[in-house]
Amino acid sequence: MMDHMVIRLGKYLRIIGYDAEWDMGVRTHDLIQRANATGRIFVTRNTHLAEQYPPVRDGIILSETDPALQFRTLVEKFGLDTQTDLFSRCIQCNVILDALADKSVAEALVHPNVYRRQKHFFRCPHCGTIFWHGSHVANTCRKLGIKHDEEADWQSDHEAMVEQLRLYQIKDKRILAAMGRIQRHRSEKP
Repeated sequence: MMDHMVIRLGKYLRIIGYDAEWDMGVRTHDLIQRANATGRIFVTRNTHLAEQYPPVRDGIILSETDPALQFRTLVEKFGLDTQTDLFSRCIQCNVILDALADKSVAEALVHPNVYRRQKHFFRCPHCGTIFWHGSHVANTCRKLGIKHDEEADWQSDHEAMVEQLRLYQIKDKRILAAMGRIQRHRSEKP
């Protein structure tokens, strides 16, 4: 259970597949009670927690202000697995994403370039958001210090680049053909 001070950290935990809960509309007092009742670890930066709120059954007070450093602290302290469920949850809804068996379902919902470049799409069963493993995956992993299979990303980027070159070649052939027609048309004029 994340308190209001560490919500970005909660998003990072969701990125690696952990069930991180928070609620901006609920007071810290009630979040602690909910964490105690459900057996969750209460995560905060509030150093005055014991003085102001009911006792926390299981919790951690972080000293770091940077969410990426907070993330690394939790990974080390609790031995969190950063690989197995990477990018498997909706960051907004905290539910497991569904893999789309048919890529064409995403076609009308994403930019055409994204659709062309990506082979696999995922959808949140709660909010309907479409996800894919684009360059943001490697960037986020780098930011959080998570080992990531960049070879797979490179392969995806390479395939996208080859496809783009193919499209440019087709376009260039059309331009050259049009230029040839213009040239012939000019030479035919008296």
